Amino acid sequence: MLQVLLLILKILLWVILGLLGLVLLLLLLVLFAPIKYEVDAKYYGTAKVKAKVSFLIVSIRVCFDQETKEFTNVTRVLGIPLKQKKKDKPKKKEDVFEDVSSVEDDFSFDEELIEDVSRVNAQISEENKQKSEPNQDVTTKETADDALLNEEFDLWDNEDKVIPEEEKKLVVRIKIFFKKLWDKLIAIKDLLVNLNPDTISEAINKKTAKLRRTVNRFKQFWNMKCTIKTRAYLKKYIVSVLKHIAPKKVKGYIHFGMEEPYKTGQIIGYLSMIPFVYQKHLVWEPDFYNKIIEGDLYLKGKVRIGYIARIVLKLHIWKTIKMATKIMK
Repeated sequence: MLQVLLLILKILLWVILGLLGLVLLLLLLVLFAPIKYEVDAKYYGTAKVKAKVSFLIVSIRVCFDQETKEFTNVTRVLGIPLKQKKKDKPKKKEDVFEDVSSVEDDFSFDEELIEDVSRVNAQISEENKQKSEPNQDVTTKETADDALLNEEFDLWDNEDKVIPEEEKKLVVRIKIFFKKLWDKLIAIKDLLVNLNPDTISEAINKKTAKLRRTVNRFKQFWNMKCTIKTRAYLKKYIVSVLKHIAPKKVKGYIHFGMEEPYKTGQIIGYLSMIPFVYQKHLVWEPDFYNKIIEGDLYLKGKVRIGYIARIVLKLHIWKTIKMATKIMK
């Protein structure tokens, strides 16, 4: 009996260890497996964008064509598509007419069937005429409008019409919105009525005192030990995080120009201060005479969650955030 119990415990321990190992493996895969992304964009009068994000066995591909107004979204697991959304472009009038003509050509109508339908319609119209009263007064448009205006109508208590719950909620929300707006207008009216030099000076003193308290609290927070450590830490690692997120492969051609030549020169000056611009296969061609923007751009990179988590999950960073929420309340 004891040997059986020990054997059962041994099996349970092995199962638990196997589950723990599987969880640890999945955690390591999530932290250290790269999230790869690719973006291929072109703009020559109309935009065409293709983007792909892949992580482990899952990949998402998005395509957009501005000319045809088509948007495609495909999700694949192990290369097998799971979901695909495609927005069909609206049909033109010519296409609709072609569809109608094709339908007319495909179907041939039976003349006997048409005669039977017309005969039945004639019988129904005769029966309706016999049932109707000969001296029935035809209500004019004005009398119908008067009857509609004099009719008592309640949106919620009408038993003949069933109002959906969503419409009721929408009407209630609209009523609440206009009630709040009305209260705001009344408050503004009271403020304008009671406006005088004393109230103005009192309001200014309150605002300046509140601003002074906020500035003092921010100074106190800025000079704390944990804040100083966090600032030094972020200053050291923020550049490395941006480099890690930035695409590793960049190539393309961009042709741009503004209305005035000096504006194009200003843009070139701003771009020259960005290190991302200095890529081997990325060509910038400014145009000082025409207002134009066109080109194509290809980006490819990867991000590891573990690299960012290692920087974000520092103890003093969360301590600093906690102290900031307490001080700035």
